Order: sequence, then structure tokens, then C-alpha cells
Amino acid sequence: MEEIEITELCPDIWAINEMDKVTMYLINGTKTALLIDTGLGITDLKKVITDKCGEKRVMVINTHAHLDHNSGNNQFDTVYVGRFDEPYSHIPVGEQERRIMQEYYIDQIPVCETARQKWAPGIAGKVKTLKDEDIIDIGKYVFKVLEIPSHSIGSIALIEEHFQWVFTGDVLLTWEAWGHLGPGMLSPSVTLKEYRESLRKLTHYINEETKIFPSHGKRDNPHSCTQYILPSEIVYIYLEGITKIIDGKWTGDFYSCEFHDGLVKKFDVGGIVYDKSRIG
Repeated sequence: MEEIEITELCPDIWAINEMDKVTMYLINGTKTALLIDTGLGITDLKKVITDKCGEKRVMVINTHAHLDHNSGNNQFDTVYVGRFDEPYSHIPVGEQERRIMQEYYIDQIPVCETARQKWAPGIAGKVKTLKDEDIIDIGKYVFKVLEIPSHSIGSIALIEEHFQWVFTGDVLLTWEAWGHLGPGMLSPSVTLKEYRESLRKLTHYINEETKIFPSHGKRDNPHSCTQYILPSEIVYIYLEGITKIIDGKWTGDFYSCEFHDGLVKKFDVGGIVYDKSRIG
């Protein structure tokens, strides 16, 4: 497996896949290039941007402040993040987080020794904040920021309404999304009721033609349009599933991992890992 796989999804959009662990997206506007997330920090992102977009200004946005999405921030002078995740974007990587990242990401990669040597997460020179309904005009493409507290308290989605694109970070996945992360991890999650409200908010910006771009995708998932694009119906699948959990109609099975114990409930597409004490 190549360490980095770059796939052109359509004119002006590339998926940057780091070893099938996490996906970043690069959009080439006429004025500015936009990089969504900086991944595990093992990719020379500036070289990728120059190769695909030429010598132009780049705006870098983190969908949320977790290490598999912002470990490459130290390659850039300025990075933007949702205002409620901003405090977590200045915290150096601790020993617990480093160990978990290596165990669950770096050490599982076939070329793990190379990846481990390259993995040097760091903080951006400056971190600036984005808030609900901020507009990002990169030329030809105009994105709206949508605050969707869920997987993290400061998670944001980026919506291009004309082209019907929605970049959702870790809110929606083709396997289990995390409905809770404990205080030991950067930027904890919200309650399931708050998660549901964010999904309801998201439904106002989608239709049958909307393409959902998640940060993690499986090559062999039959419900994906591609590894990098999900149908908009996944928003309603998650909304229905979380509602049934909240209403007590569904209960997940026991789930345990390094982070903490919880429950997992699989949906027709994806699913959620959650803490029954944090329904809301």
C-alpha cells in the first residue's frame, strides 16, 4: 500500500488518503486553494497543494480538533477551526494521545516504521476561528460554515450550496461514528440529543443530489458512492438511528476499546458508539 493516495474526484477536488486511515480534501478555487484537514501529519501537504493547484494562497481548515485531522497543522502558518474546538488546537500532544494514535493508526499500517518516523504532529503558527454561517469564497466555489456539535463540541461542516457538496468530518461515517469521547481525548463529544439536533440542522442543506464527503471511508462499502463520497440519505439514516436510541427503542451492544467502554449500535449504513449516561 502506498503511504499516500491522491484521487481526483471531480474537476478541482482531490481526496488525499493517508494509508486508508483518514482522508483530507483539496479544492482548487480560482483565487485560493482550500485544504480540509491536515490528517496524520505524514504527508508533505504543501507539495501536494503546489503540484495540484500551483503557487497560490491556501486556506487550511480543520473540521475538528482531533489528532487524525490536525497532526499536519505545523506545516502551515495559519489554520482555521470551529470556535468551540479552538481551545483544543493549542494543546501539545500528550503521552496518552501519542500512544493511542500509534496503536490505533500508525502501528496498524503495513509500512508502520516509515510512518512512525514521519509522524511528528504539531501546532499551527496561528489558529483562527470560524463560526456558524461564515462564508469562505475561494473563487468559483463558495463555502458556508455550519456548526454541528457532535463527534466533537466544535465540529463544523463546509457546505458548497451551488455544487451541492457537504464536507462533514467525522459526523457521518460508513462504520461507527463516535457519539462520545472522554475528557482524556482532545475536544470531547456532545450528548446524543445534541448530536441529533446537529443532524436535523444538516438536513436543511441537503437533497437527493447532495454529495457527502466524509473523513473516513471504506473501499469495499457497498453503500458508498465511492470510498470518498456518501449519498445524502446517510444523514437520515443516522438521524433515525440516534432518535430510536434516545427514545429507548434501540439499545447498543457492549463496546470496549482503549478510549473507554460504551455501547455500539449499527445502522443500515454506519452506526454509532455512545455512552448511555450521556443521552442528554
